[in-house]
Amino acid sequence: MRIPQKVIRFVAWWQESPRGISVVARVLHFIFAVRRRLPGPKGILLIFTGAVGDMVSLSPVLRELARQHPEIHLGMMVKGAGTGVSVKGCPHIDRIVEFCIYEDTRFKWWEALKAICRITRRRQYETAILTMGTGWVPQYRVWGLLLLYASGAKRRIAFRDECAPWLSASGPISVLPLANEVIDATEPQRTERFLGLFQEAGLLSPPLCANTQVWITEDDLLEVAQLDDCFARTRTGKPVVLIFPGIGSGPGKRWSAGRYIKVIDELVAVYGARVFLDGADRDRPLCRRIAALTRNCTSLAGSHSVGALPALVGRADLVVASDSGPIHIAAATGTPAVAIFGPTDPRIWAPKSSSVIALRITDCPPCNNPFFCDRQPPFSCTADVQTADVLQACRRLLLARLDETEGRNKSAVQCGE
Repeated sequence: MRIPQKVIRFVAWWQESPRGISVVARVLHFIFAVRRRLPGPKGILLIFTGAVGDMVSLSPVLRELARQHPEIHLGMMVKGAGTGVSVKGCPHIDRIVEFCIYEDTRFKWWEALKAICRITRRRQYETAILTMGTGWVPQYRVWGLLLLYASGAKRRIAFRDECAPWLSASGPISVLPLANEVIDATEPQRTERFLGLFQEAGLLSPPLCANTQVWITEDDLLEVAQLDDCFARTRTGKPVVLIFPGIGSGPGKRWSAGRYIKVIDELVAVYGARVFLDGADRDRPLCRRIAALTRNCTSLAGSHSVGALPALVGRADLVVASDSGPIHIAAATGTPAVAIFGPTDPRIWAPKSSSVIALRITDCPPCNNPFFCDRQPPFSCTADVQTADVLQACRRLLLARLDETEGRNKSAVQCGE
C-alpha cells in the first residue's frame, strides 16, 4: 500500500470514526487547557454556528456583555465568511475568527485547529459558549460541540437541546465532557433564547434593552452609494422596495417567482415603487429573470458584500423576503418588512418588531424543516401564502411609512416657519 493511501485512510479515520474523533478531541483539549493556565488576559469565547439572521438575534447579548463586563475580552468563532463580515463593525468583539468544518472540507480537524490557534494567540479563554442558531443536522451539532471541547475552556456551556446528538450517542464520543454546563432553554424566540442562556449561566443580568441592532461601517455606506444612484429616494418621493426572491436556507422557504412578479407589478402600478431585487451570487439568475419580466425593477444580486446589506436595507422603504437574514436586518434598522413563513415557526424565528409582518397562512403545523416535506405537494405551507396576502401587508406598511414621512415633512416646515 502506498503512503498517500495510508494518509487518506488515516484522515478518514480521525474525522469520521468515533474513536478517532475522540482521540483528536482529547489531544486538542489538553493542549489548549494547558495554554489557558498560562499567565495572560482571560476572556469569554463565543462559538457561533448560525447564519446572518441568527447573528442579528445575538446582538443584544454582545451589547449587554460589553456594558455589564467591560473588562472582559470577548472573542468569537463564526461559521463561514459571510457571518463574520456581518459583525466586522461591532465594537464589542475584540477578535473574530472564521472556521469552516461543516462544508465538504477534507481536513476538518486541521481547519478547527487553525481557527482555535488564531483565536487563542493573544487570549486565554476560561469560558466558551456554543450558540448554534439555526437547526443543524445531528452530525453538525456534534462538530460544534467538539469545537467547544477542543477549545480547552474550563467552563463549556451549551443548550440541552443542542447537545441531544451527543447525549444520546454511543461509543467514545459519548464519554467526552464536550459541555460541562448544559442549560435548558426557557424561551422559544431566538433573541430571548440567547439572552436566557447567558442569564442562566450567570454571565448577564436582565438587559436594559433587548432590541436587536446591526453595525454599519463607512466602507459599507460607500459600497452601497456606488451600487446605483437611483436607489436613493427620488424627488417625487416614490417608495423604494427591496425584495429577496431566492434567499433563505432550504427550498421550503422560497416563495414562487411568479408571485413575486405579480407583487412587483402591483407595487409599481399603484405606488410607482422603484423595486430592487437582491440576493447572493447563486440568486443572480433568478433575480435577472424576474427583473426582465417586470418594469421599474433592477437586480443587485451578487453585486455587494454581506457586510453592506444592513446599509442597503436601511435605505429602503420596504423589504419583502422569506424567513431569512434580511428580515432580521430590517427589524434591526427599523425598515418595514413583510416576512413569508412556511415550514418555520414565526413565534421562534421571526424578529420581535412592530415594523415586521410575519405571514403564515397554512393550517399545517410548523415542522421547522425547510429541506424535506412528506406532504403532497411539498411545502404547500409556503404556497398557501397568496399574492393578495403579501400585497395587503405591503399596503399597510407603505401607508404607515408614507404617513410617517409626511409627518416629518410637516414638522420640518413648521420649524422652518
